[in-house]
Amino acid sequence: MNAKNMNMPTAKNHSKSDHKNIQGIAWMSFFWSMSTLMVFSLLPAFLVDELKTGHHDIGLIEGIAISSSFLAKFFSGFLSDVMRKRKPLILLGAALTAMVKPIFALSTTTGMVFGLRFIDRLSKGIRSAPTDALIADLSERGFYATNFGFREALYTLGQVVGALAAMLLMLSSNNNYRLVFALSAIPASLALLILFLWIKPNPNSHPRADTRYHRKKVELTDIKEFSPIFWWLMLAFFFLMLGRFSEAFLTLKAKEVGWSVAYLPMMIIVMDLVHAGVAIPCGKYADKISRSMMLSAGLVLMFTAQAFLSYVSSIAGTIIGVILVGLHMGATQGLLKAMIAQATPAKLRGTAYSLFFVISGVALFLANTIAGNLSHRFGLSATFLMGSFFSIFAAGVIYIASLRRPAIKSM
Repeated sequence: MNAKNMNMPTAKNHSKSDHKNIQGIAWMSFFWSMSTLMVFSLLPAFLVDELKTGHHDIGLIEGIAISSSFLAKFFSGFLSDVMRKRKPLILLGAALTAMVKPIFALSTTTGMVFGLRFIDRLSKGIRSAPTDALIADLSERGFYATNFGFREALYTLGQVVGALAAMLLMLSSNNNYRLVFALSAIPASLALLILFLWIKPNPNSHPRADTRYHRKKVELTDIKEFSPIFWWLMLAFFFLMLGRFSEAFLTLKAKEVGWSVAYLPMMIIVMDLVHAGVAIPCGKYADKISRSMMLSAGLVLMFTAQAFLSYVSSIAGTIIGVILVGLHMGATQGLLKAMIAQATPAKLRGTAYSLFFVISGVALFLANTIAGNLSHRFGLSATFLMGSFFSIFAAGVIYIASLRRPAIKSM
């Protein structure tokens, strides 16, 4: 990605403070993901090699941990609407993240890793929905996908840097997992510092502060204000997430075809460089041309990637599959959140992202549990075939929804 593409795009009537805050959120996300990848790019191999954990248990750990994150996102997003403030919840989640990361270095049992993974994903859940809602609050309608794409690019570059740091530290320390886990506290602390010093949103930017909204509080019954388009999107996203099981299985695939443990993070580096490289141009295209067309292209990429990974048995073939996964993620990850912002009443943005994360959490729990069992019984090929199968279902829902609700086509 060149320097020109990394410039934060703005609308002429964006305030300087909004522009600065969105940049701050993006860089905070960079350090969050750097810290996370320093741990989780190595955690599956650590569980297998040092703690002798089976694939079935890895799938269970990933499923419960990730679903706990998404459930936390439901409450934090809804609460940010009730409070009419996003930053306090982001701060709470960021502080927990910085505290728990280095404790992975002390893990001696699978159960301890499970507990730490649960707390870490819970902290991510607390901060994620308010962060996404804050980006939407600070963005103009015509720039949703662009701004989410910018944040997605920085977040993903953080994953690249984190995975690269993990690989270099493993090579220089004779595969010392615990040293890498301990050092992951540094970028997590930098993210917390950025939140304190850089991100200072104007309270009046929250849509609930608008004088058009007179009710004093948000209630769960407000969910009825969501349009049918929103619920069709939620159904499509549910099937999409069923095919997006944890990257731990990509790591295990790379290990299966012959990648050495020290170089396992390189798989994530390749995927995330592609992801980051296409996130901003895909966001700009979606805003200018069609968000639904971009989503359709992303679903095709998802099917192709999963089907290809189920077939290949070489390092070169796995790299191609990983590149396809990166293209899919870059085309769709920020776009999903942009489409939610477009289909949602402004006053219920936090709640909308909360619902998205709950639905995604349930889907990911099912996906990782099923993936773990399929991998244990039939091998990793069956796991990736499952992913391609569910991507077809997601595409089918989008097609049916576009016939029933033509407004989806114009997104």
